[in-house]
This record gives sequence, structure tokens and C-alpha cells, in this order.
Amino acid sequence: MDITMMLQLLSQLRSFRLRENWNRKLLEDYQTHALRLLRAYAYAHSPFYQRFHQGLYNAWQPEMLIAYASMARVLADEQLSGHLRITPRVVFPSSEVLTEETRRRMEQAWGERIFNQYAATECGSLAAECDQHQGMHLSEDLVIFEVVDSGNRPVPPGVYGDKLLITVLGSRTQPLIRYELSDIVSRPVSAPVGDPLDSSMLSGDV
Repeated sequence: MDITMMLQLLSQLRSFRLRENWNRKLLEDYQTHALRLLRAYAYAHSPFYQRFHQGLYNAWQPEMLIAYASMARVLADEQLSGHLRITPRVVFPSSEVLTEETRRRMEQAWGERIFNQYAATECGSLAAECDQHQGMHLSEDLVIFEVVDSGNRPVPPGVYGDKLLITVLGSRTQPLIRYELSDIVSRPVSAPVGDPLDSSMLSGDV
């Protein structure tokens, strides 16, 4: 990657983080600018990306699409521009904050098949939306969740913790007990519609 472009992205991200009122609008602005630069660079320098626009990718029709939220938006933009023609039955954006603008572009591309997902490499899926899209349901049959403050003390529902501790129930090869994730999350006071269990989690910075 061109070092000048990388420095531009890092400089803008640093300036955003220095602002006291860091919010979703600033995040959307940054993502939009960053994706524009990355796409322009890929067009100019990546043979794979060039083949992508010659229709190579359209020979493969995935039933399910799982991608970083920012990359799912790139694919949605390509779908809307006519360069990509896939019809996944369901789309799971993950690993980054799903902004309203990114969700809107994805729904324009593939309809209301978008299910936000919260996952970690160490344990897989932690939570995901149902078809009501009113919060993410915890995978409580797979993981024990503890939303805690900086001293590992539990915080009440509706309060964002400083970190998340997870105990993975299904890993026999490498047990994870109260494994720390630095994500800032909270449990809502009441469960969202459609939850078969009695709790859910809303993410603030994952």
C-alpha cells in the first residue's frame, strides 16, 4: 500500500479520536473517506481487483456473505454500480461497528437480509440480530458473558462496562475462562423482541 495514502488515513483517524465528541457521524465520515481512498488505490494497483470488475467474481454465487462491515459496504457499492451481481440469502456484517449508512447501502444492494453480528476470533459468534433487528441476542448457550468495570466488577444493565469477560463453554482444545475483550458493551434493561433467552447485548465500540 502506498505510504502516503496510509499516512493520510492514520492522520485523519488520529484527528477524529482527539475530538471529545467522537460519534457515529464522525465514524461514517472516516469510513467513507477511507474506503474511497482504498478503492482508488485498488483500482490502480491490484490485478485481482481489476479481474473482479471483469466479472470473475460473479461466477461464484454465495448463499451466505460474512464480511467486515467496511468490506461488506465495498461489496454493496460494487453491487449497486453493476460490477457485482450476487444474491446472498443472508448477509452478516461483523468485526466493526455497523453504521446506519453502511446498513442502508447494503439493504439497497441485497434487501432486508442484513443481520449484524458480534464475534471474536477466539470463540466465534458472540451475538447476532434476529429478523426483528432490535438488538443482538447473546449466544448464552456457548459463552458466559460478564460486562465489568476496570476492576472486573459487574456493571448493571443499561450501563456500559470498561471491558467484557467471556468464558467459552464449547472449547475443549483451549479453554478460555474470564478471557478479557476490550470491547465497550452493555446489556439493555429489557430483552429485545424475539429473544428466546432472557438477555441481549448492545455494542458501543466493538
